[in-house]
Amino acid sequence: MGITWGLAFLGSGYVNYPVLYLFCILNSLQGFFIFVWICLLAKKHRRREMEDKSSSSPVRTSDIKIQ
Repeated sequence: MGITWGLAFLGSGYVNYPVLYLFCILNSLQGFFIFVWICLLAKKHRRREMEDKSSSSPVRTSDIKIQ
């Protein structure tokens, strides 16, 4: 996250317009990247919860036959 602000400090002066444009573009997309990252983490967490629920299903004692 600090990379974009590093670009802003390097972009002082009128010669470094490409650096300032890059700063604006990356800083604008930063929120989108954080959103995608949180969505992927939530999806991974939901998948893990589903696997835990399926692996720890209770066993009914009425299904067990004792001889």
